Amino acid sequence: MSFDSDTQKQNVVKFFQEVLTGQNFKLIPELLTDAYTFNGEPQDAAGLTAWIKSMHAAMPGLYFLIETILCEGNTVALRWRMVVPDSPQLPGGGYALGTNLIVSAGGKAITNDQNDLRGHNILVLANGTEVPLPG
Repeated sequence: MSFDSDTQKQNVVKFFQEVLTGQNFKLIPELLTDAYTFNGEPQDAAGLTAWIKSMHAAMPGLYFLIETILCEGNTVALRWRMVVPDSPQLPGGGYALGTNLIVSAGGKAITNDQNDLRGHNILVLANGTEVPLPG
């Protein structure tokens, strides 16, 4: 079955909104292959789930905004912003920026290569200070 670019983009948006932001981990097998890799390293559903939970524990209320998304062939490119609301853990909140190239087959992501735009896993606090991303 062939998946058009709109469907591929919708699946990526679904992953960012419903899995990364909404913690709906039941969608992982629907959206990622069993051979999925993140930045060249294998990542299974259990590891991904644990990572997402740790991010939400460290940065309560975090959510993702997709600023730009494009698809050509089987590759989706996107620029995103992770917004972290004010919380006791991070007074004033903050944000992180990144881009991803996600290659899919049969509607499921095979590889995901990410580049953080401010450096490796940097969170910009409300006062402009850059700190390592918690989680």
